[in-house]
Amino acid sequence: MKRVKFVLGLSLLLLLFIVFAHAYGTQAASSFKYKDYSLGKYVTYKGVIPTYEVDGIKADLSEQPSMISDRNIAYASVNGLFRDVLGAKTKYTKSKKRITITYNDHVLNMYIGQTKAEFDGEEIEAPSAPIRIKYKKGKIMANLVPTRFVCELFGMDYFWYEDTGTVSVNIPFSYEADGETIRYWGTKGKITFDGEDVELYGAPSLIISDTALINADSDLFGMSGVDYTFDDETEVITLNTEEHEVVYCLNSRIVYVDGLLQRCAVAPQMFYLPSIEEDIIYIPGRFTMENLGFYYFWNSETGTSEVYYEKPVDPSETGNVDEIDSSVSEEGNTDTISGNEESNTDTSSDSSNDISDTASTEQTGNNETEIAENQGNDFENVNTDNESDNAPDDSNDPSDADVTNENNEGSENNGNNEQSEETPVEKVLVNVVNTVDGYKFFIDKDNCVQSLLLPVPENVKAGDFELRETLLSCITDLVIKGDYSEFYKNAEINNTGESILQIQIYYDPEADETIIKLLSDIVIGCGVSDVDDNTVLVRMDFVKNIYKKVIVIDAGHGDHDPGAQAEGYNESDLNLKVLLNCRELFKDSDVKVYYTRIDDSFLSLYDRAAFAELVGADMFIAIHHNSSWYTDVSGTSVYYGDKDTTTSLNGLTSEKLAWRMLENLTAALDTKVFGEGVINKNFVVVRDSKAPAVLLEIGFMSNHDELSRLVNDKFSKKVAKVIYNTVMDIYEEAD
Repeated sequence: MKRVKFVLGLSLLLLLFIVFAHAYGTQAASSFKYKDYSLGKYVTYKGVIPTYEVDGIKADLSEQPSMISDRNIAYASVNGLFRDVLGAKTKYTKSKKRITITYNDHVLNMYIGQTKAEFDGEEIEAPSAPIRIKYKKGKIMANLVPTRFVCELFGMDYFWYEDTGTVSVNIPFSYEADGETIRYWGTKGKITFDGEDVELYGAPSLIISDTALINADSDLFGMSGVDYTFDDETEVITLNTEEHEVVYCLNSRIVYVDGLLQRCAVAPQMFYLPSIEEDIIYIPGRFTMENLGFYYFWNSETGTSEVYYEKPVDPSETGNVDEIDSSVSEEGNTDTISGNEESNTDTSSDSSNDISDTASTEQTGNNETEIAENQGNDFENVNTDNESDNAPDDSNDPSDADVTNENNEGSENNGNNEQSEETPVEKVLVNVVNTVDGYKFFIDKDNCVQSLLLPVPENVKAGDFELRETLLSCITDLVIKGDYSEFYKNAEINNTGESILQIQIYYDPEADETIIKLLSDIVIGCGVSDVDDNTVLVRMDFVKNIYKKVIVIDAGHGDHDPGAQAEGYNESDLNLKVLLNCRELFKDSDVKVYYTRIDDSFLSLYDRAAFAELVGADMFIAIHHNSSWYTDVSGTSVYYGDKDTTTSLNGLTSEKLAWRMLENLTAALDTKVFGEGVINKNFVVVRDSKAPAVLLEIGFMSNHDELSRLVNDKFSKKVAKVIYNTVMDIYEEAD
């Protein structure tokens, strides 16, 4: 009996230990020895040693570790944190036991063992007194002060994350653009060239839309030998090396690389920085340097754009070059580090993992798989049953290449230029036609009609062209099978209008197809019709002027974002399966359907939501599958936003569309309604859409019985059929 009690008792202790270790594993207690001069002896600290991050970059305080007092106040070394990391001036006057910290023209005096302090000459009270210690390891003398108190006095933002034992300090930074002052919370980046620090003159790199924008007035171009000029009158930025030229214009995503038009993810911009009282031009870092022939790596550990003239032997040694954390949560801003601190994120267990209002560091990069199915063309039918030739997805680093150079397609666009096992066959540039003289960065969006009289080889008709559209890059590809390089090498293309900025013609030997790439600055529809045996007419116009019925269907998640997961299944795959079934159904209809993705690729929430406005859609339908902590939860629900997106389709609104979808789904699929069924929730894709928009949650993957239905092919086809029938019914009622 005693043995049983002993075993039970030991098991209980082991269980308690496991639970305790799990609960506090992320901030496990550690220890170090130090001499406490108030006690006159060495003591051992056995509490949590906080980790400090400044502007998202981890601070190295290993030589002078911080601690937490009995009153749950975080302490850190004056020299270790404020001098060596934050750049403050510090001084210790031994005779008066006075600590002086000078930062941004402010002066703080604190006194060992006293809570009295002076800030800019006025007496104030600190929450706790500084202490003077000597670390036994390294024998370093240090003055420790309450960090929240000091940081906030100097105007810094201070956050405590109890679950990880992390103190996050953010130094205020702002810039002015278009007359508006913008508070910047992200990483304030650095630049190195061939391992040497680049002088930034008080203008750090900024991470905007997951793109590292670098200060064009830094020493980078001087160190790298790049010739940089800016024309104040035209606002054109020109960068030259002996072999390459990159030409930007302020506030335009259009960029010319060696004469070929491309689009970058974020336009060059001029910001006024109050901190240095100067206007600074910021340009995309990766896009610029790689297209000038340099190697670029992002080091997330140090927040540094690392640029090299020659490829480093092992760039991985520079740190984690493929991640970015440019956002800072605003939770836990309390005076002490203890207590329950609410998060500002939506943690509802009943919605899928990514459906949130917060902008994540989602990377679009070159991974733009938005495809438009070309039904409803009021010209002759165009074969569209092919997928796009998209570049591979880049890593989650600050990337800014929105369109790859056709001559470099097939290679990784992350600066590493690693060769795959099989070297891909490159597309061959056949011809470049500039529809306007010189470089043009903006077009008249109110007059985007354009007609091209395109010569065609013998026996080629309008119906032989396949239409591929890459919406976010404003690219329309007209593709015909076969090698017509010689025919188009010197072909004359007659055009009227200015909505097309440049025409690039390629031959793809791997696919054996000729690609006529039409590049614009806005999304425009395209129709192709025969003129005679030698010519076709290509008409470019607003999408709604080409197609009478337009919708967008979005398959949630994708690529590195699998969404909800259960029993080996990814939500992203189930969403895509439904979408592809929709694609088959709409193929022969008179509805023009744009799909945000047709493969396992990723697109940011904001880019998904932008589709409806880009194409003037009548409806936006996002496909998702739900998940919950509770395995018995099941049912179908539909989300909508509360913006007024009424259309001419019998006054269709997001809410009305949501009810139609819910009723039809539950009736046809024989599923029950989850919760209120139709739920007003301002998720990004329904909130920011410019058309009646709904987010369908077909069922719960976390429910085993429901999951067995969701993964069934016949069930997926039934879901697609409901979506198709609902859309067609709405259009029929509106006719």
